[in-house]
Amino acid sequence: MLFRSTTTNTLGGNVSRYFRFFGTGTPCGEYQPNNGGADLLLTPGTPITSSSMQCGNAKAFYVTVPNTTDNWIFKSAGATAQNIVVFRVQGTVRTVSSVTQSPVSSSVRPGQSVTVTATLSGALATGQTPYLRYTTNNYSTSTVVAMTGSSTTYTATIPANAQSTAVSYYVFTSGATPAADGSNADFFTINLNNNSGSNYSYTVAAPAQYTWAGGASASYATAASW
Repeated sequence: MLFRSTTTNTLGGNVSRYFRFFGTGTPCGEYQPNNGGADLLLTPGTPITSSSMQCGNAKAFYVTVPNTTDNWIFKSAGATAQNIVVFRVQGTVRTVSSVTQSPVSSSVRPGQSVTVTATLSGALATGQTPYLRYTTNNYSTSTVVAMTGSSTTYTATIPANAQSTAVSYYVFTSGATPAADGSNADFFTINLNNNSGSNYSYTVAAPAQYTWAGGASASYATAASW
């Protein structure tokens, strides 16, 4: 599904901006609202589906644009899928510059949670939030959690797992709250950092082994004795 605007003006000026969608390999040349013969206002973060569209070019979808500093992002679920969502970011759209974790990948033990830290390209504007998506079964199922923080640093936690569990994860940003199970994460993604397509990962190692070095009179509770 592609985007066709009915105006060539720059977005801004506290006015409504109108557009339609058109598809390739679909019955429709242009999609207008299925809204009782009226234009349809899109709410940022609320998807529209095929039930909200019909063939025709008499009416249009629109958004209300209050200024020239916002960024409007349109996402489609696919080239021919009739699923559309629009996000409004009230400022510069930021990217995820880097992703790190603690403990590091080679040092995660059973019972240890992992803190994932995302560094952003700049402070976030209203309308863009970073999320962590992780899985233990190659994304057959997954979990999405909102990251918390301020300025350019945000964190989230992956819970502890058993020995030999393989965990994969990445960080993405969105303009609306994605499903907790990650089922619409791709659809709701503005941008992401997935380690150049490989995703970030670690495998939970065996429990650490310690050797007693405290002698006959040292306390078991003294860390230096081990």
